[in-house]
Parts: sequence; C-alpha cells; structure tokens
Amino acid sequence: VAGIKEGRRRREETIIIPEKAIRDGYLFNVTSIGERAFYFCDGLTNVKIPSSMTKISEYAFSGCSSMTSVEIPSSVTEIGSLAFSGCSGLTRVEIPSSVTEIGGEAFSECSGLTSVEIPSSMTKISEYAFSGCSSMTRVEIPSSVTEIGGGRHFPNVAD
Repeated sequence: VAGIKEGRRRREETIIIPEKAIRDGYLFNVTSIGERAFYFCDGLTNVKIPSSMTKISEYAFSGCSSMTSVEIPSSVTEIGSLAFSGCSGLTRVEIPSSVTEIGGEAFSECSGLTSVEIPSSMTKISEYAFSGCSSMTRVEIPSSVTEIGGGRHFPNVAD
C-alpha cells in the first residue's frame, strides 16, 4: 500500500495522480493521498484521483484556493478532516456512496461551493464540515445521516 506524502507548495494547474508507483524497485498501488500532500498548492485548478484511491487524508488539498473541480472516485471510503478546507474555487462536490463519514471541517471555507450531493450511505457529518460555505443555498441531508457534529454547517440554507 502506497500513498502520496506531504509535499511543498507547487504551481501546477492539473494533477493526475497515478494508480501505481514504483518505490525502491517495487510496484505499488497508490491508495491514499497523505496529509498535506497538496497543501496550499494555490495554482492547482483540477485534480484527477484514480479509482485505486481509498483515502483522502487530513489537509490533503487544504488551501488550494484555485481548485475548481475534483472528481472523487467511488473507491474512496474516507475524507479526512480539513481535506478540502479553503478550496474557495470549488463550486460543486459529489461525494460517492462509498464514503460514510466526512471529517471535521473537510469542506470548510469553500466559499464558492453552491451545492453538495450527500449520498444515502452517509451516516456522519463531522463538526464544521461545511462551515464557511457562504454560497451554499441548498443541500439535502439523507435520512441515513444519524449524526451531525457541532457548528454551523450550512449558514445560507433555510431549515
């Protein structure tokens, strides 16, 4: 099992994460994006995550303010805390049904986010997961969600 580890600030516009990587002469499946892997890559606009990915770790794309789109494959089961925090360029996110829990502040301060699709498999939305998403006007929370952490999640959404 291999992952992408913490990186340095970069200016790439599009990142295509490979399904496999070679390390020390061995071929590995890339199954996770490590903490802070693309932290504050402010030039990043688009990311392609392969179907081998199961985990997007804490702060993985935090601060990628120019990111406008991300496709989360159905293989992902875990979205860590602050994973997409501060991605103010994101306007829409579709969370696959394989994800059952969204980490704390995972999409906080995504001020451009207008809609999010929460699957019926979701059971927990952690604290402040969508706080600061000031453009969000509509969200449907499925009945499968049995726990919503503290904090103001959807400030512009009518009850």
